[in-house]
Amino acid sequence: MMSSDEIETIALRHKLESDFYFFVRYAYKQTTGRRWLRNWHHEVLCARLEAVWRGEVRRLIINMPPRYSKTEIVCVLFIAWCLAKAPDCEFINVSYAARLAANNGARARDIVAAAWFRTLWPRCGLKAGAAARDDWRTTSGGVIYSTGSDGTITGFGAGKPRDGFGGAILIDDPHKADEAASDTIRQSVIDWFGNTLESRCNTAQTPIVVIMQRLHPEDLSGFLLGGGNGEDWEHICLPAIGADGRALWPEKHSLERLSRMKAANLRVFTAQYQQAPSQALLRGALWTQGLIDEAWRRGRLAAETQEWGRVVVGVDPSGGGDDVGIVAVAEYGDGAIVLEDATVSAGEGDTALARTLHWATRVAQTCRRWNADCIVGERNFGGDMVEATLRAAQIEDRVVMVTASRGKHVRAEPVAAFYDQGRMAHLDRFTEMEAEMKQTTPLGYQGAGSPNRLDALVWAIHELKLRSGFGYGMLEVV
Repeated sequence: MMSSDEIETIALRHKLESDFYFFVRYAYKQTTGRRWLRNWHHEVLCARLEAVWRGEVRRLIINMPPRYSKTEIVCVLFIAWCLAKAPDCEFINVSYAARLAANNGARARDIVAAAWFRTLWPRCGLKAGAAARDDWRTTSGGVIYSTGSDGTITGFGAGKPRDGFGGAILIDDPHKADEAASDTIRQSVIDWFGNTLESRCNTAQTPIVVIMQRLHPEDLSGFLLGGGNGEDWEHICLPAIGADGRALWPEKHSLERLSRMKAANLRVFTAQYQQAPSQALLRGALWTQGLIDEAWRRGRLAAETQEWGRVVVGVDPSGGGDDVGIVAVAEYGDGAIVLEDATVSAGEGDTALARTLHWATRVAQTCRRWNADCIVGERNFGGDMVEATLRAAQIEDRVVMVTASRGKHVRAEPVAAFYDQGRMAHLDRFTEMEAEMKQTTPLGYQGAGSPNRLDALVWAIHELKLRSGFGYGMLEVV
């Protein structure tokens, strides 16, 4: 006769195997010690993944906002659940970066290795040598291989040639957000899917699940939904704000917060949160003449009162024979005001040394003229030499060197949002800087050369407003 503990274990095992959402909540509590924060969209995901397990859905695309539990459910807990039910399953787990995919695979492995899991499913053991994060196996012949969306998959496949579920290809955010605007990089992901990944199905019945935030009309989701690979895909779209005007997950993002996010960056919000990327928004300039004119009109009052706060000078050193961007910006109300474009043109100075001393002197003069308390310069070109040059020009102000960690147009977007929100003012007309602004789109800078004036503006506003207040994480302060 079975003991009461054995009966409880059997009942619990049956409940966990028959209800994936229950497994999600239970495994999360066992792993983290915390309760799962429930929302209806989690049930939708779990129900469709159960349909994948039953063989009712072979091609599934789920589009939803970032940080809404998609990776946890699909690429960690679904793998563990399937291995509990069929420990010989074979998975290929993909993300835009191999490191992220490997991390997801390792988290699934840690669940399978946990004492509570082994108690419930003793026949699902880890094979000796399963310490690798990107390639581990079970004692029953299960394989979990993780790779980036440009990685090598030679020798690996997904699924078992049998009736019933035998594994799957799971694709989680195959595009990197700040690279999806590049036609070349975006197409390379789609080509990799068609030329490499798709052929890794061991059987025609092997499911493929794509779960991602939308980034571009022609991203992998757009390609597949448009019939790009010749197959029909079931599509679940979960926008942050539904057609009924309600927030998808109010405990995560309230409607009020979502509205602020939309106002801050319409292009990003429309694509990544509403799952409706727009070609019109991609092609349009981040700054229009109307936005710039409004900033100039707001600056008229400041010109009369001369009432602004802390001043910083942004400097964008040239990596060669180019202009050196120098822009003075001050805190103004809940935003900022551009005080001066003091950029030094490439032709000023007969020698390299003369040009270097000239721009350093111009920075010093700009700091004194506006009583600046900080200089922000890009470290990418010149490194310590930039700060040494400024010190040689007898500049005693605090110097903050930053390293750009993302592309120019990506760094510029939160600054453009300040203009959209009516939080920027211009003390004067800055014709050359304005020209650079109007030639910057989400696809990159469309003008000739480099937008040195705009870059200097971005550094300055980041120091004044973005670094402490918004945390976009696009610059590294050194």
